[in-house]
Parts: sequence; C-alpha cells; structure tokens
Amino acid sequence: FSQAVLVDRTMYIAGQIGIEPSTGQLVSGGAKEEAKQALKNMGEILKAAGCDYGNVVKTTVLMADMKDFNDINDVYKQ
Repeated sequence: FSQAVLVDRTMYIAGQIGIEPSTGQLVSGGAKEEAKQALKNMGEILKAAGCDYGNVVKTTVLMADMKDFNDINDVYKQ
C-alpha cells in the first residue's frame, strides 16, 4: 500500500481517514475529530514529499452522513 504516488510533478495521495498512525485506531470524537486527523495525516505525507497544504489542488471528502457537513467544513476552513 502506498500512501502517495508521484507521477511527473503531481502527487496523488491515497484516501486518508481519521486513524491515529501510532495506534492504528480511529480517533474518537466523531466526524470533526476524524477530519482533523485525516488532514493531519495528509499533512505528514505532504511534508515527507517536501510539500505543504499550499500545494494541494483538490481534495474529495466522503461523508457517511450529510449532517456532519458543517463540522467537517469548519475543519477544512482552518
């Protein structure tokens, strides 16, 4: 399993979920905390490639319940 693949000058990051890498467990606290952790995981992958969030062109978010939209959107605003 590859966390990311570099093709030419474009990096494609595999789907990230709210798992704490040190424990392999989904973080507690619901969708908002899971979104925070997923973005943190993505940030570490970007950092390892010498990039940061400023290099991100597009993300896709999949939600199990649209009622979580505002909480997840608040995380993305940060």
